[in-house]
Amino acid sequence: MRWRTAAGIAIALAAVPAAVLLAHSSRSIARATPDGTALAYVDACRAGDAISIANGSDLTSEQRAESLRYCRSESGREDVLNMAKRLQEPLRLGPSYEDGDDAAVTVVTDDIYLELYMYKVGERWRLTHTEEGAHIGDVPGRYR
Repeated sequence: MRWRTAAGIAIALAAVPAAVLLAHSSRSIARATPDGTALAYVDACRAGDAISIANGSDLTSEQRAESLRYCRSESGREDVLNMAKRLQEPLRLGPSYEDGDDAAVTVVTDDIYLELYMYKVGERWRLTHTEEGAHIGDVPGRYR
């Protein structure tokens, strides 16, 4: 299976000024469970809610700035549109794991096989990065 590091967080941060991100700090995809964070990520992508994704991600200031620069580019905007199109129903959560403060959840649709990696900060799971794999066949999972 071909894996590439997807700029999943960056993809969702299309052209959002840093001041706007800071002004809306109460919106976040971070949830009490890894599955909850994964589903909140999907909902935020579909809604184009980059603020919630940024606030629910475990990024340093430097990483956030880099993500914002990428998302302001034409290719970043195209990636946002493509990801939103691919995260459509039927959606299921495939294999996942949780080990202490680390977790991963697989999001599977007809068009995408996406691993969401998370780290627990306090009582919430924050997105650290994503990896997209080629979707081959049907992957068993829990339907949303």
